Amino acid sequence: MDLPSQNSIFTIATGSHVYLRYAFNLARSFALHNEIEKTSFYIVTDQQCVLPEGLSFVRLTALPSEVAARGVTPKLYLDRLAPTERSLFLDADCLVFRDLQSVFDRFRGRPTSVVGVAVSDGTWCGPEAATLCAQFGIAAMPRFNGGLYYVEPGAAATKVYDTARQLRSQFDALGFHRHRGSVADEPLVSLGMAIHSQEPIADDGSILSDLGAGLQYTKIDVLHGKSVLYNPPPPSPRHKWWQSTRGAYSPAIIHFTDGFPYDREVFKLSLKSTRSFPDNAVGAVAFCRYTAPYWSENFLKSLGRPIYRKLFGYRPVKAGRR
Repeated sequence: MDLPSQNSIFTIATGSHVYLRYAFNLARSFALHNEIEKTSFYIVTDQQCVLPEGLSFVRLTALPSEVAARGVTPKLYLDRLAPTERSLFLDADCLVFRDLQSVFDRFRGRPTSVVGVAVSDGTWCGPEAATLCAQFGIAAMPRFNGGLYYVEPGAAATKVYDTARQLRSQFDALGFHRHRGSVADEPLVSLGMAIHSQEPIADDGSILSDLGAGLQYTKIDVLHGKSVLYNPPPPSPRHKWWQSTRGAYSPAIIHFTDGFPYDREVFKLSLKSTRSFPDNAVGAVAFCRYTAPYWSENFLKSLGRPIYRKLFGYRPVKAGRR
């Protein structure tokens, strides 16, 4: 396999144009903080599309038919989809907040890796980690957020992903929980990594995180590269025990969920890329359109929610965009 030698970011957008829009947002955030001449950006997709204004640097790659035909998550084929010798996969609903060269430097030389911690007890995607370790003869297995994978394509990476693909048929028997009814990639790749002695990068909060610690402590501004999150100390239920950093930390990449503040940040990116507004003006418009209504709505909800639940009970959870 003759691959280009430069670093690359790649993401996957399949099944719906919703994911393409996520991927375009990710590409805009990447270009804002990285030199596109040094690190290429790929979108692997099964959709027909025209690149939006300002994204001419993005390279569209068709999802291989042999992957699409299998009807499983393409993330079990990252060893085949990785476009360059050093490839960093990001979920399409991530945004980038700074230059990623230091991230490539930390991963370099690892055939496949993630950001996480090796675990040998506690639950992991359903079953007990200790049970899995005993069953597969391993000391521990990586626990991680599957929004990021690092791959250096080759024989070593293929062994990991071959094992993950082979274990797919045992997914339910092993007791793993499905994600939205589908087989999840994380526990399978985790076992593949453990079996073939591939280790995670320690989660110190500097590479990837999500918003699990709550929005009241966050300072997020993609235009200025601000990504201050907070890991509250125990016994807070939001404490991330697997992360070594306590208190405030600043990840280079944030893995978002739908809604606020993701919508606000992509609105900023859209204005920045299509109109010549100064950053301060973009921030002010985004505050009026997203931040102020969000906090006002939540304040009113906090006042009225106890009364509503006493009268009407709990409302059903709304379906997401996906």
